[in-house]
Amino acid sequence: MNIGSFLLTSVLLIGIPVALWSILVKLVASLESSPKFAGRRTEWQVALIALPLGFLSCAAWLSWTAAGKDGRAVGPGLPAPNTFPSWQIAACGITLVVVACGVSLLGRRLFAGSLASALGTSAGFALAMNVDVASMKEPSQAGVGVLISILFLTAGLMAATAIAAVCRAFFGLRTSRRD
Repeated sequence: MNIGSFLLTSVLLIGIPVALWSILVKLVASLESSPKFAGRRTEWQVALIALPLGFLSCAAWLSWTAAGKDGRAVGPGLPAPNTFPSWQIAACGITLVVVACGVSLLGRRLFAGSLASALGTSAGFALAMNVDVASMKEPSQAGVGVLISILFLTAGLMAATAIAAVCRAFFGLRTSRRD
């Protein structure tokens, strides 16, 4: 793996979109009333907790395939396989949603914490994809995949965690915590 290529593509394809998405998180945090939920973490702490979990979700599900050329499983390694059975993709997606929603419970602000969790999870996922991109000689098309994943995975996870936050608020899962 070329470290220079990894760092450059990480900054350009992941860092810039994360910075733009973080403006939305900061805006929501500024509009949200004082925290009344059980979590004690700030939005940025929530995102930093979610980041390695998003990375591990990608590495756990997409570094191997159960659909090898001869019908056997192909073990983890670089470059990562590029064909997967649909159940493996679905399991990866479910894992990402569970991670993002679970980590959002740690946030002290309901909606800002949920959006930060989604952003951290998708950034970790994109970083894991970028490890594979950096190991390629011509990463152009795969780099576009990293950019698409950080943009649309973040949007999808933000929608999922926002729905979870609405349910959490609706069903009154608050605490009487006093700071």
